[in-house]
Amino acid sequence: MAEYVREVVLARLRIKGVRVIYGGSVNSQNIEDFVQYKSIDGALVGGASLDPKEFKKILTIASLYGN
Repeated sequence: MAEYVREVVLARLRIKGVRVIYGGSVNSQNIEDFVQYKSIDGALVGGASLDPKEFKKILTIASLYGN
């Protein structure tokens, strides 16, 4: 889906190098599912960022993938 978004933006708006960030219900249980894909440039963490321990877990997992 991330690649499709890039293709549409390029085709319709002629913008190259668009970054795609996942913005769903990100938490420490599912962050790895998103950041393991090179086509996804990161994640927008919402409510989980309000819990410092949960947010730290998310950051730790994401950092393993260079995000």
